Amino acid sequence: MAGELLHPAVGRHSFSPLFPSPVDPVPAFCCFSLTKRPIPLNLLKSFEYTSRRCNLAAIVFLTKRGHKICTDPSEAWVQDRIRALGPS
Repeated sequence: MAGELLHPAVGRHSFSPLFPSPVDPVPAFCCFSLTKRPIPLNLLKSFEYTSRRCNLAAIVFLTKRGHKICTDPSEAWVQDRIRALGPS
């Protein structure tokens, strides 16, 4: 399925690449589902927040292998990873 990534350590999650329009700018991408399984810190490189224009608020982690993983910002493990990675 387009926009859905599968990673054995974290399971399935989805995101959608969007392209900006000159009339109505949109975010680079939005998440449509979130992984619930904690991602080991040693696999992560950085993180970013999805745009407020997205329907689903998410933290997107970038793995060292270049995968983007959508996560729930209210999960304690997500907050732990954000603190460990420092400012993005």
